[in-house]
Amino acid sequence: MLRIGSNTYELVRAYSGFFVWLSAQTPMADAQEWRLELHYVPSDQNPERPDGLWEHLRLTLHPYRFRTPDWRELGEFGILSPDQELDPILNLSSVENLLARWHHKEEVWSVAPDSLVIKPTSGYLFTCELDGSLWRTREDGDDLHLLEEIPFAQAVVTVPINTADPVKAARAFAAREIKLHEMDGNRVTLPDWRRQKDPNAPLSDSHEVALPTPWRKSLA
Repeated sequence: MLRIGSNTYELVRAYSGFFVWLSAQTPMADAQEWRLELHYVPSDQNPERPDGLWEHLRLTLHPYRFRTPDWRELGEFGILSPDQELDPILNLSSVENLLARWHHKEEVWSVAPDSLVIKPTSGYLFTCELDGSLWRTREDGDDLHLLEEIPFAQAVVTVPINTADPVKAARAFAAREIKLHEMDGNRVTLPDWRRQKDPNAPLSDSHEVALPTPWRKSLA
């Protein structure tokens, strides 16, 4: 459950979790990029918004340069060193209403996290408790609190385009980098040679391999 001010929101578990991007093409110090992404819809207790706009909130916590040699150590997520508490500046946090785009609007608010406690529960699941403030304006802030069981959901690995077996290489890199040995299938995104978004962009030099974790088995 997420509470913002007096309103409460229900977790959309299928879209929520810890995600990591791993690159086999960059120096080891920059090979990991972690994100905690939580999706919410209003609970039945929330009053209708005065403007009638629907809400699907995405809360994102993206700690600057967080690294871990083992995904099981996600309890340190957001803490840059053992002697340093959660830093509200270096943990890029926001809440966005994704449905506002349908109305040609933008609703993105900053979050100042005061405390974040993450504890492993079972399998790929972690209990996550966050306290902080959501700021709609510089002068108007609401208390924010969430308590959820969140999965480590997926690793995405980029491997060089000339790799003979991208999936095998991605699995080996994930095992070496964060000790992720179990996967629930894979999805490979091939390079787009057509340059549809930008005809002047350089050609892609990598495959992107998504490795979902078998976190759903933890719910059985």
